[in-house]
Amino acid sequence: MKQIIITITTIAIVIITIMAYNTAQQAIRIQAIDGCLHAGTASFKNAAGVDVQTPDDYSYNLCMQRKGIK
Repeated sequence: MKQIIITITTIAIVIITIMAYNTAQQAIRIQAIDGCLHAGTASFKNAAGVDVQTPDDYSYNLCMQRKGIK
C-alpha cells in the first residue's frame, strides 16, 4: 500500500511540474510579445498638435525576430 501511495504521489508531482513548466513558458512568451508591441509603436505630434501613436511594423518585427518568436 505504501508503495502505491509513493508511486501515485510521484506521478502527480511529475504532472504538476510539467504543467507548471508549460504555463511558465506561455507566460514568458506572452510577456515577450507584449514587450514587442510596446516597442513597435511610434509617438509624435501631428500638425494639429495632438499626440499620435502609430504602429511601427519594422521595430515590432525586429523585436520579434530577436526574441525568436516570429
